[in-house]
Amino acid sequence: MVRNPYLKEMKPIKVDTIPAEGLSIDFQLEPAWLKEIVQERPLGFVPSGPVEVQGELTKTGQGILFRGRIRGKIRLQCSRCLETFLKTLDEPVGLEWRLISTPLKPSDKEKEAGLRIEDLETGQIQDGVLDLSENILEEVILTIPIQPLCREACLGLCPVCGENKNTNPCRCKAKEENGPFSVLKNLKV
Repeated sequence: MVRNPYLKEMKPIKVDTIPAEGLSIDFQLEPAWLKEIVQERPLGFVPSGPVEVQGELTKTGQGILFRGRIRGKIRLQCSRCLETFLKTLDEPVGLEWRLISTPLKPSDKEKEAGLRIEDLETGQIQDGVLDLSENILEEVILTIPIQPLCREACLGLCPVCGENKNTNPCRCKAKEENGPFSVLKNLKV
């Protein structure tokens, strides 16, 4: 396995420079770059240090495979109590790209069928250059849960006073009984 010369910062890799035995990848998505991306588009997280990527790039017939791991820390907002918390990433990554020598022009049958599953699962390389940064960023985004929780037993916010029940338990039950929907308790259907 050949070592990648880009140890700290990922730069695009020319596909024809990947040796037959593969290429070892070891780089970081720097916090400055991640923060710049987060300002451009909402990603659902804030970086807390670099995201490290390690793995192997190998050629397979008409494609390129990457198998490795992403490690790092990101800050998320709890969906119950709205507090920010740190999530540690240590996830396996598997990516695949197909080499394309000419731009694709779909036949009439392919136009009717639309996208195939294989098209969605693999990236495409047209100019012979591979940039892992965006694909790794996508993998980081996919690790974020739909409803991130600071902890499983998070109590959330009080619906009456808005107090964080994890840090300040409140006694709002009496107030809740006299709320605008309390008349519905006596409703008979």
